[in-house]
Amino acid sequence: MPEKRNGKMMLTPEEKKTLLEMEPGLIDLEMELQRAKRAGMDVKDIEEEVKKAKTIRIGLLREYG
Repeated sequence: MPEKRNGKMMLTPEEKKTLLEMEPGLIDLEMELQRAKRAGMDVKDIEEEVKKAKTIRIGLLREYG
């Protein structure tokens, strides 16, 4: 749960660490989605969800980190 610092809601150090540590997993996931796409699988919906999650993750780090 975010904590309040300087009158603003901020991520706790643990939350920030978790969000930062997601980067390698997201890169791996994107690579696997590309492989699945090359194999002929329809991964468009999953790609959109991953893109949304990445955008939210970056926004949380920027605004609350």
